[in-house]
Amino acid sequence: MSDSVIAHPFLIDNTRPRIADLEVELGPDEGTVIIHGEAMDEQSVIHEIYVSRNGQSWKPVFPSTGIFDAQKEKFRFAVEDLEPGEQVFVFIARDGAGNVGSGK
Repeated sequence: MSDSVIAHPFLIDNTRPRIADLEVELGPDEGTVIIHGEAMDEQSVIHEIYVSRNGQSWKPVFPSTGIFDAQKEKFRFAVEDLEPGEQVFVFIARDGAGNVGSGK
């Protein structure tokens, strides 16, 4: 007896996405800042980006193109009514294989 199976190719992706090139600029209104950055992955398409400010709940961030369809996605996040003092913004990205990477 013998048997054979032809399997379709599949991707094994164990690498995490990276958050890079984070930059902050002053917005047009007082107390407003804009954070720019890029989420990237070597093997899979970026599917999600989220941000948490000072450990609060996660909010979605969308790519500059408006759609998640590439391995590198530039994003822009505007913050209004920023209080004086130190603020910590943590960004996470999830790729198509479910891997998560972060940057702050």
